[in-house]
Amino acid sequence: VQALYEKHLVSYPRTQCDVLSPDEAKEIGGSLDLLAQFPAYQKLVDTVRSVNPTLSFAKKFIGPLKGHYAIIPVLDFDHDTIPSLSEKESKVFDLIARRLLAALLPPVKGTDQVVQGKIDEQPFRAKLKAISDPGYRQYFHADDVDEAAGSDEQLSTVSFSEGDRLSGELERNQGKTAPPKLFTDATLSTLMTKAHLLVKDAKLRDALKTSDGIGTPATRKAFPDMLIQRGYVKKQRGRYVPTELGSKLCDLLPEQLKSADFSAALEYDLACIADGDPTAKSYQTIISETKQLL
Repeated sequence: VQALYEKHLVSYPRTQCDVLSPDEAKEIGGSLDLLAQFPAYQKLVDTVRSVNPTLSFAKKFIGPLKGHYAIIPVLDFDHDTIPSLSEKESKVFDLIARRLLAALLPPVKGTDQVVQGKIDEQPFRAKLKAISDPGYRQYFHADDVDEAAGSDEQLSTVSFSEGDRLSGELERNQGKTAPPKLFTDATLSTLMTKAHLLVKDAKLRDALKTSDGIGTPATRKAFPDMLIQRGYVKKQRGRYVPTELGSKLCDLLPEQLKSADFSAALEYDLACIADGDPTAKSYQTIISETKQLL
């Protein structure tokens, strides 16, 4: 994404925001002008302008910003020609482009349905969604739908009534419980961003959520690099693997330091100070308590 930003094709990438402000939304035609210069998107751009001539977004795509707005094709591309892209850059740009185009097209509409029945007197229950309007999906090729939607949701068109008899085949899948997968750059970043989900205390959880998790978009990438430089982890085939030294360090660290509650408590204390709470701990107290843990 950084390479695309440097080529002036996408907006500022170091952001966690997934919405636009009303000001950027009004200028989204500039992004479509850029996409129209790519043969792969010309037909979709024409469709968007035809189906949604005002280029309006659903309410969920407009909101208060946390830093910079969501990553989109730039609003003001001012070069005479489109720069050449590597295969990887093209794939990333394609995800950004199609997500924007899908957001400007009608949403998929349907109803959630639950099927309850019996097979040889054994009760079963299945959930599915009956589609009444395919929305933006009708304008994308099947292979592009999930990328544009950003969802793994399975959608089906069904029609049945209570008491119907259904025929079909059943398959039994057998497998073994697998250990958690090793972290990649993406999953580790997501974990740091969503660290508040690991915190039980409501006030601490809210504090960590408000601060957008552990670190910032600009600093999170530095954390695993630092661990590698210090010999605590290594990277193999895109995944982070703890070293013997890292495992020993983990055994030595106090349990409190290995919990997301620790970061949440710090964020809570700092927020209290920023809000002028008279009961807030002082900076000196916070530093002293942290030193005692070490």
